[in-house]
Order: sequence, then C-alpha cells, then structure tokens
Amino acid sequence: MNILVLVKQTPDTESKIKLNSDNTAIETGDLKYIINPYDEYAIEEAIKLSEKFADSKVTLVSLGNAALKETTETLRKGLAMGASDAILIDAAGMNTACPFLTANAIYQNISALKYDIILSGMKAVDDDYASVPTLLAGMLNIPAVTAIVKLTVSPDQKTAECEREGESGREVLISSLPALFSAQKGLNEPRYPSLKGIMAAKKKEIANKKAEAVSPKVKIVKLSTPPPRSAGKIVKGDFPNNVKELASLLRSEAKVI
Repeated sequence: MNILVLVKQTPDTESKIKLNSDNTAIETGDLKYIINPYDEYAIEEAIKLSEKFADSKVTLVSLGNAALKETTETLRKGLAMGASDAILIDAAGMNTACPFLTANAIYQNISALKYDIILSGMKAVDDDYASVPTLLAGMLNIPAVTAIVKLTVSPDQKTAECEREGESGREVLISSLPALFSAQKGLNEPRYPSLKGIMAAKKKEIANKKAEAVSPKVKIVKLSTPPPRSAGKIVKGDFPNNVKELASLLRSEAKVI
C-alpha cells in the first residue's frame, strides 16, 4: 500500500510573532519551525498502517523553501519517525498564503504517483485555513473525509472506514480508495523518533521538486496582532450590594449584556 502524507512546517507555537513593515506578512528570520502538530497525527497513522500491511510505503510531501535548513529538518523528523521517503517542493518566491497555490503545487508533483491513501493534518496551526486537503482532493478527483479520529483500512476491498466527531456524536463513514483523510487530535498518539531512526533519517535523500507558477486566488491585504487586553476590574463590596455595579460594568464596558 502506498501512502502519501502532507507535511507543513509551522512556527513553533511558543514563538513570538512579529509582522513586517507593511503588515502583510510575518517576519520569519527569528522563528523556530516545527512539524505542524496535526500533521504529526497523519504521519503516525501512516506509519501504523505501513506496520500493519506488508510492502507498504510512506512518502512525506512538503511545500517549503528548500534553501532553509528548517524545511529539511522537519521532514527528517518525519523520516526518523518511520516514513520511507520524502519529497520537498520548493516554494521559494511562491505565495504560500494562498491555499489554492499550495494545493496546486502539491497536485502537480503527486498526480502521477501511485497512491492508495493520502493523509494530512486537519489544518495548519499558523493560518488555520483547513482548506488545502479538500482542495487537493478536488484536483485529484478523489473522496476526502476531514477531521477523522479513527481509520480502518481494507486494502483488498479498496475501502476505508473512518470516524469523526460531529456536533451530535460520532459519524462513521465508508470511503472507496484512493481517498484523502485529514487527521484530528485523538486519532493516535504520535511516537517519538528513536535514536536509530534519527541516524537513519540523516542519510536519506530528500527528493527536490519544483512547481509551475500560477496566479494566486488569495491576496493578503493586511495582518494585525490582537489588541492588548485591558486590566481586569474587581468589584468590591458584599453580595448582593455589588451586583448592581457588576451589571453596570458588564453592560457599559464589557458590552456582554
């Protein structure tokens, strides 16, 4: 079974975010990058499937700046976890803020590959778009099931049964293969790379690819940071005498009633 896993490099969630001078992009010079946390669930699920079914292959696919060390480092972590191969699509000079461009660049480089399953994270924690997986599935003309928390694959029948959490409970869906599934927290517990895996990953070649430039569908006009929170207020006095003052503050300042 051939499994592709979409992997994105995202800023460490503990990083301090700064905007550039014209407020249209994030300053990336001092940022530390990690594998998008949701993508780690996808990698782990792919490796578990490869361990269950003989002759399986897990290939990581990532779009990023090939000149940056952090880009290859995150792929090597996925290789150290147990993935077989990795493909890096160079995004230097590309508007990666546009989900369509990202999906199209990946489509150009995987449409000719043989695959049974494509796994990805439900969303990226930096932009929160959650749209690249379904855009890609549409381009490939394959089914897509998002935010899954359980996956059971039947290669002989070329089907997969999956579960996802809905507002009123869990949904159980059956899809034909090939198909794309995006992973939600709860699907599994990603493993830590072993020392043997880390050493082996350092020796693996990462295939470098290019993507044909196309016009973006999305343009960022302006970014802004959240306004600073004002200090909280303590309403002094004894109940019920302080209730009137509290209600007044909630109405006039907090504007929640």
